[in-house]
Amino acid sequence: MNMMDYGYHNPWADVDLVRREMKNLFESLYEDIPRERRRVYPPVNIYTKGQSVIVMAELPGIDPAGIHIFVSDDTLEITGTRGERELRSGEAFHRQERRVGEFRRAIRLPFMVDSERVEAKYKNGIIRISLSRLESAGRKKIEIKTNL
Repeated sequence: MNMMDYGYHNPWADVDLVRREMKNLFESLYEDIPRERRRVYPPVNIYTKGQSVIVMAELPGIDPAGIHIFVSDDTLEITGTRGERELRSGEAFHRQERRVGEFRRAIRLPFMVDSERVEAKYKNGIIRISLSRLESAGRKKIEIKTNL
């Protein structure tokens, strides 16, 4: 006998079924894309430091002048283009794994940021973006007036 014979239904089984169906749906969207192209680019590490969030993105071989950073509310967007290396006479690729072409990465941040206080530094193929929390964002105590 199973639990259904006693009138019991596990609601988590329905949640698991929906999760599996969504996984299958999204995997089917990528069937025609080679596995190595499915990776999100650029890869990032994100951490908070005091009232700031730090985003470190790997962008080796890209001229910093070709990297564009946009901030809006709680979203950071990094865009740019990685050019293809021109082969010289007598050269031919044996393997080419580094992605080329345009890229775009939108990242949702843990809080609203002050777009006037964003700093980006590029060194050794890593871009470090420091974003400060918007002063008006977050929790604020509201005084209650009693003498009206």
